[in-house]
Amino acid sequence: MRPRLHCAAALLIACATSAAQSTPDPGEYESPNGDLSVKATAGSTSFEITTVGGNPNSINASIDADGLMGGHVYISHKPDGSNDEGAKKNRVTVEADSVQIGEIQNFLDLPIAIQGKANLNATVSFYPNFDGQPEGEVQLSSKGIKIPPGTIPTQFGPIPMPGVSWSQLALKTHMGGSNLYLDDVSFGSAKDPMSGRVKGQMNVRVDRNGAILGAYDVRIELNVTANAEKDLDTLLILLKDFRQATPQGGKYVFRVNAQSANAQPNLGRLQTF
Repeated sequence: MRPRLHCAAALLIACATSAAQSTPDPGEYESPNGDLSVKATAGSTSFEITTVGGNPNSINASIDADGLMGGHVYISHKPDGSNDEGAKKNRVTVEADSVQIGEIQNFLDLPIAIQGKANLNATVSFYPNFDGQPEGEVQLSSKGIKIPPGTIPTQFGPIPMPGVSWSQLALKTHMGGSNLYLDDVSFGSAKDPMSGRVKGQMNVRVDRNGAILGAYDVRIELNVTANAEKDLDTLLILLKDFRQATPQGGKYVFRVNAQSANAQPNLGRLQTF
């Protein structure tokens, strides 16, 4: 499974495109040894980039834009030293406030549409020559998410999904050792028809063609009201063995794991999350 672009890369491309369209003839200086410096401002968008000797591993770049994707976006790129084997790595930092999630989806290959605004903070170190795996942290939060009715592709076949709204969403992850760790993912609240939490990890390797998902092991807790259970019966029928009755409806606590993204997943009961 290879998504077309990572979230940070998608934001960087969108910002660069906006700057290119709105910034008139930036100031530019190139020295005889290939050093390059570009700095420009147009309206609420500022862009700056420097390189030493034309070396892509020496690029320092930043862009700061208001109104991009409906919010404010700041992205910086800079060298980040080397690993123990001497491979050069760079670091990308993204700070996005009140951006439209639907705008980000234009650059991502997501199976479902998501509506709402979110804040994103990410710091990721990566290897431009792909002689190492990325490391970093990503945090995302939202005060309102809506998923319109649609179909979710699964290894059990397409599953129809009614519209879902959550009053909040919080995601905290980190990446290291070729693994993506879901440290804390929560969605919805007690006032929503469905809420839940997710924790776990999955093997993710990145090469020149994108991200390759491998083995994964994830724990999930879902809290669903009685009315929502009726609306979600096509989806929840797969989880009927894990249901625990609650005064509001049902609670589903289970584990999903597999040896690869293409393998049949294993579902197991959990007594507690």
